[in-house]
Amino acid sequence: MTYFPASLFVETERWQRRPPTGTELATVLGRYFEADIYVPELARLSGRSSTAIDWHLRQESVVPATVLAAALLFRRSGAAGPPASGRN
Repeated sequence: MTYFPASLFVETERWQRRPPTGTELATVLGRYFEADIYVPELARLSGRSSTAIDWHLRQESVVPATVLAAALLFRRSGAAGPPASGRN
């Protein structure tokens, strides 16, 4: 069974009104998942390399639309998997 914390949905809903910066996106996803889970998935879903995703997640600028779309797909899909241990 795929686990989706309700708070993840609440935090990411506002992204459709105001896109997050890379560091905001990394902070929110990092609350629920390990980076070694979400970085490759964002890369796969966006068609970018893991290196490019990692770079965008360290920036204070708004993430590209393809990365934001990948994050929203990641949130909605079964790709998210179980929560990181000790987080929620």
